[in-house]
Amino acid sequence: MESITPGVVLLIILVIPVALMWAFSKRNRTGQEIQRQKDQAAFDTLPYSNHCMTCGNDFKTLPVPQRGSSLVELALWIMIFPAGIVYSVWRRQKAGKITCIVCKSDAVIPAISPAAIAHTASIQAAIRS
Repeated sequence: MESITPGVVLLIILVIPVALMWAFSKRNRTGQEIQRQKDQAAFDTLPYSNHCMTCGNDFKTLPVPQRGSSLVELALWIMIFPAGIVYSVWRRQKAGKITCIVCKSDAVIPAISPAAIAHTASIQAAIRS
């Protein structure tokens, strides 16, 4: 029986994991592209959900995700208490804030609210006259 040389062992140790990582990353990229297409299709079917009170623009948005990681936050709370507080505050500072995509104003309200409907009507009346 022939013994396996160290070069062959090293080759097996390096090549197989790299090949597996490449195969899984390619499959994962394909899955991400399919998910992105599904998300875009779902986004396109949404009604206009927000109205800017500054410029009158109606636009669609998705929920703003929180920054950072829940796992890191939990670890900081368990291991380093003051750092956990700071990290939690930082994560939630801009969570859920929506700004207008045209004028960047934060005076954004739901498009179906009475104020948004009245604002849209006043803009249309001003355009007609």
